[in-house]
Amino acid sequence: MLKSLGKLEQLWKTVQGTPDQNTAQKLIRSREAAALVATARWSYFAGLERKETRGMHKRLDYPS
Repeated sequence: MLKSLGKLEQLWKTVQGTPDQNTAQKLIRSREAAALVATARWSYFAGLERKETRGMHKRLDYPS
């Protein structure tokens, strides 16, 4: 999870820049991409806080 979160953090820095404003469609798509990255980051941060196994997700660092 930490490796994936690290990749998301790098991506987050990228999407935080000035969005492409050449057309309205590009502006909307860049903001949608930023929203998806933000949601993914929140999910990973929440997953790190949980200490139990949920569904298919197995916490190897908390086996009990």
